[in-house]
Amino acid sequence: MILNKLECQLNNFEEQFNLVNFWSIFLIRTDQRLNMAAEQGDIIALYSIIREDPYLLERIENASFIDTPLHISASKGHTQFALEIMWLKPSLAKKPNQDGFSPLHLALQNEQFQTVRGLLDADRNLLSVKGRAGQTPLHYVAERGNLDLLTEFLRAYPKSIQDLTIYKETALHVAAKKDMWEAFGVLCGWLQLTGQNAILNCTDDEGNSVLHIATSKNQIEAVKLLIGGKVDLNIKNMNGNTALDVLYESQTQMMIRSKIRKILCRAGALRSSSIPHTTTVADNLSKKRTGLEIWALSRYREKLIMSDQNRNAILVVAVLIATATYQAVLSPPGGVWQGDPTLLFPNTDSQSRYINAGAFVGRPVMFDLLPLVWYLFSVLNTAAFILSIGIIYNLLPRRPLIVLPLVIPLFLCYGISWYAVQTGGINLFIVGVVIVAILILLFRGFIAWFQKAWRDLVKLMAHNPKI
Repeated sequence: MILNKLECQLNNFEEQFNLVNFWSIFLIRTDQRLNMAAEQGDIIALYSIIREDPYLLERIENASFIDTPLHISASKGHTQFALEIMWLKPSLAKKPNQDGFSPLHLALQNEQFQTVRGLLDADRNLLSVKGRAGQTPLHYVAERGNLDLLTEFLRAYPKSIQDLTIYKETALHVAAKKDMWEAFGVLCGWLQLTGQNAILNCTDDEGNSVLHIATSKNQIEAVKLLIGGKVDLNIKNMNGNTALDVLYESQTQMMIRSKIRKILCRAGALRSSSIPHTTTVADNLSKKRTGLEIWALSRYREKLIMSDQNRNAILVVAVLIATATYQAVLSPPGGVWQGDPTLLFPNTDSQSRYINAGAFVGRPVMFDLLPLVWYLFSVLNTAAFILSIGIIYNLLPRRPLIVLPLVIPLFLCYGISWYAVQTGGINLFIVGVVIVAILILLFRGFIAWFQKAWRDLVKLMAHNPKI
């Protein structure tokens, strides 16, 4: 009897306990239950909670800084759950938590590499998301020296190599400062492969380039690698020191310092005291410009802001002019002497006919009838041809080198065609063509020099923190 009574009391207690446990679970907020589902990677529970609270993910999205279910699942390595959340709310993949990290950053920190690859397969632009201190995932893997992920990130999102931290550090700066020289070599190789060697000259907030860092750390191979990448050897940091100055100030073994000094000096590195005075922004702005410089500057600005529609229209006109001027070589005005030598020279013997015909047949008629007009036409036609080809080459995007091997044979064909209709030898036409060509080359050389000077001025204004 007593045992039955105790058993009944135990059953009642168990029922009450289960009831309390049920209500405790029910009373937990839906966002907390969603976080618990994220920790377990339970997709079924995810949709069960969404069915109860359809606006839950929207409220999480509107929160400024929070550990979202995507952060939690990514850090735990629940790839499928993370991708399901990302499919429902893509914006959560770029949201920082209270520590300033995105879900991809947390997955990297917890070495959940399968989740990292899954997130990138869904959206490669996540590699541009910056976390604490402005670090992108590429900065993180460069700092850790993870070569596999480093190469995958570069291939997935090549522009990430240009991203800077709040300390103005590229991924190369981060790798060099953390002594990850293998990762540094991979990054240098990528820049050389993609033609972005200018990034090697980027400086951090202290004005140090990667060459300054490699020199201060006595990395001979890194210095050789940078010189091979055509780095600027004489960039000054905030203290006014070049890489060679940094080498002399460093506490290194005499043998190592001597080797690096020879490498740098052989490549043309100088100490700051030996560098000639460079033009500052103030010097450039206060300089009085000539009318030709102002005209060249206005043409350069027009090119920068030219719309694609206007560019295409000018290219069409230039191509038409080049075609017309080249056609004038093949069919000069008035035609050329042609026909049977007996018709040209009826009163001479047979041998003389052919000798005289050889000097006339195929020669422009205008050359014999109006020589001064012919010379003027030749010079103007050649000038129009050269200018049209120059405009075409100049307006092509980035002026690809593939065009140059086509332009040179075209000029040679033009010259051979004109020579074929001349009397032979050096005449006034050839002299005129040479003079026009020299003038055009000199003029274009001046324009190119001035454009380079203007680009240097803009770069100085953009990257010199002392201004």
